[in-house]
Amino acid sequence: MSERQEAKAEARAEREAQEAHAARKAATRQRLIWTGGGLAAAAIIALVVVLAAGGGDDPANGEQAAVEIPAAKETNLKAASTAAGAKTISYKWSYGTGAHTTDPVKYPTNPPTNGPHHPQWASDGDYAGRATPQTEMLVHALEHGRIEIQYSPDLPAEDVAQLQALYEEDPAHLLLFENATDMPAQVAVTAWGHGLLFDSFSPQVFDAIRAFKTTYRDKGPELVP
Repeated sequence: MSERQEAKAEARAEREAQEAHAARKAATRQRLIWTGGGLAAAAIIALVVVLAAGGGDDPANGEQAAVEIPAAKETNLKAASTAAGAKTISYKWSYGTGAHTTDPVKYPTNPPTNGPHHPQWASDGDYAGRATPQTEMLVHALEHGRIEIQYSPDLPAEDVAQLQALYEEDPAHLLLFENATDMPAQVAVTAWGHGLLFDSFSPQVFDAIRAFKTTYRDKGPELVP
């Protein structure tokens, strides 16, 4: 073999060796990528499983434990109201029936139970933590047979949460909101022409509100479904 041929053979062998080495490096790098990706995926899956299994008990996840309220015991309105120390308010039932106005109204009771009111009525719902509807709209809702539970602005948050739980227990034709009339009570419940005021928030208040709802809900002069 000539020297020229030997040089070509050596060059070819060196090139082939370099190519084989590069191929081995590439294969090793790819295996590392696959392995790393698999480990990362496994870590993510494990994290999801841990969060799913334990997240429900962790307050940091935004989950709130169910709020407990006293179970129903007394269903008689008079007995339940007496036990809760409620003050009864009422006004002539026909006062303001069908009387619409867009002007502010001075009501004879606080909170108001009936009288002239805004042409638009407040929708049913839990308004805790939201703006309280206009008083005259709330009175119109009473005319439609609604029951309204309202609480003083200084009622503790945990008590408000309990009122929300009471609302959720039976929310049909019911409104819950923060009082905006500076009522002389911590909690009140009203219907058209009737109301109960509670100076303090106690476990007995729940039965009194329940019995009041049973007695007066859907009894307004202009029931709207």
